[in-house]
Amino acid sequence: MAMGLIEKGLVMIFLCTAFHVSTILGNVYKVGDDAGWTSVGNFDYHTWSSSKTFDVGDIIYFEYTPGDHNVIEVNHTDYRTCNQSRPVVTYTSGNDSITIKQRGHYYFICGIPGHCEEGQKVDIRVYPDSSTQPSKAAPSAPAPSKSNRVSTLSFMALLGKLSTVVVIFHGFTY
Repeated sequence: MAMGLIEKGLVMIFLCTAFHVSTILGNVYKVGDDAGWTSVGNFDYHTWSSSKTFDVGDIIYFEYTPGDHNVIEVNHTDYRTCNQSRPVVTYTSGNDSITIKQRGHYYFICGIPGHCEEGQKVDIRVYPDSSTQPSKAAPSAPAPSKSNRVSTLSFMALLGKLSTVVVIFHGFTY
């Protein structure tokens, strides 16, 4: 009978942990939605980013063809002038997921010559608190993009590890 209580307790801990982890995962925003990260078609990344409300924990996902584009995080001055000579970070995989770790303003450009000047740049603003944020727009939900699969797979892997711990712990209670 005591074993049943221990098992119920472990299941409750597992479910509470799973719920907590699912609530701290942020939204995934695919930059440019269906257009992706491109210089073709004069996509307006300023309009795209200003229609979103980003928060700490959200993931900014850049999808593009490696070699044709890249993603360079820069400071505000370099963003305005399309200067790529002082990158904060450079990404080149074509499937770059960047997790927002703190509030502030983030600036990204494409470092391929001429692309930034043609408008392939985006600024992501993470407001200091909810009272200064514009109304929350629904995040873009790419159907089903690699970034969503990565978040889901990471969450499922974590749940798998937690269930293994529960099973191991259960085995030691006999």
